[in-house]
Amino acid sequence: MITGAKEDARVRSQSKAPGRQAFSKEGGGIIKRIIVACGTAIATSTHVASKIKKALEDRNLKVPILQCRVSEIEGLARDSDMVVATTQVPSTVRAKVVSGLPILLGRGDKEVIEEIIRFVLEK
Repeated sequence: MITGAKEDARVRSQSKAPGRQAFSKEGGGIIKRIIVACGTAIATSTHVASKIKKALEDRNLKVPILQCRVSEIEGLARDSDMVVATTQVPSTVRAKVVSGLPILLGRGDKEVIEEIIRFVLEK
């Protein structure tokens, strides 16, 4: 989870780095990256990101999860595979977009979490 001004600056500088850095996982392959976005990247995205992280950890999956404001998605999504958002995402984002509202509200959250896990496990 990334919070605070220092981390904010670090995220922005990382997003400007040319090319995608691959995260290796045991047995080869690439770990997929997930962005969790809301309006301000404070409470809502923190709640959703923590639920996703716990579900992934429960299955021994280590996936980089980045929190951001929805206004930052376009720049950051270039290096990510999935965006889980609690608000509208620009149509120009090429990463897979999933609504985080069921996770936030606790209705339909299991289905969304399973969709995220299936996506992470896809080759």
